[in-house]
Amino acid sequence: MEGGTVEGVAKEETIAKSMSISNPYLEFSGACKIDGDRAYITITSIGSYDSVELWRDFKLIKIKGIKEVIIYLNSPGGAAFQGMSITDEMRILKDSGVKITVEGRGLIASAAIPVFLMADHRIATKNTIFLIHPAALSKWGYFTETLNDLQSQAKLITMLQESYAESVSEGSNLSKKKVLEMMKRDHWFTAKEAKEFGFIDIIQ
Repeated sequence: MEGGTVEGVAKEETIAKSMSISNPYLEFSGACKIDGDRAYITITSIGSYDSVELWRDFKLIKIKGIKEVIIYLNSPGGAAFQGMSITDEMRILKDSGVKITVEGRGLIASAAIPVFLMADHRIATKNTIFLIHPAALSKWGYFTETLNDLQSQAKLITMLQESYAESVSEGSNLSKKKVLEMMKRDHWFTAKEAKEFGFIDIIQ
C-alpha cells in the first residue's frame, strides 16, 4: 500500500501539515502569540477577545504543553456573560497546572476586574485605574414589558451582582458584603487602593 512506503508517509505528513494550516480551529487566535513555552495574550476589551477564541487558545495551550500564560489587560469591561466565561476558562486552565500572570494597564473596569483577579500573579502600573459599578441590563427597540418581565430582569441583575461580588471577594481581601456595597454606585479607585484591597501583587 502507498501509505506503507516512504513516499506514502511523506504524502500523509504533507496533508496533515496543510490541514493544520487551513483549519482555523487548529491555530491560535490573533490575540495569542507563542514564544517558546510561553503564551502571550492581549485583551483590550472583554468583547474584543471572544470567549470562544480564548477557549480555543487555552485548549491549544494545554495540547502543546505550554505552562505559562502572560495576559496584557487594558479593558473598559464588556458584556457580563463574556467576562464570566473568560474568568471560568482562566480558572479551568489554572487548575490544569498552567501559571497565569496578568499585567494591567490603563483601565481595568467592570467585567474585566474578575478576569484580572483570576490570575496567579497580578501586576499593574501605578497609573492604572479600576472601576466597580452596579450591574445593569441594556435594551434596544420598542417593546412592552409585563410585571413578570420586570421581576425576571430584577432576578437576573441580582444573580449577576451576587456572582460578580463573589468572584471579586474570592480574588481579594474584600468581603462579599463590601463588594456589594461598592457596587451601589460607580466606584473608581487607584492602583495603590487596589493593592490595599488585595487586587494587585506588584505595582510597577
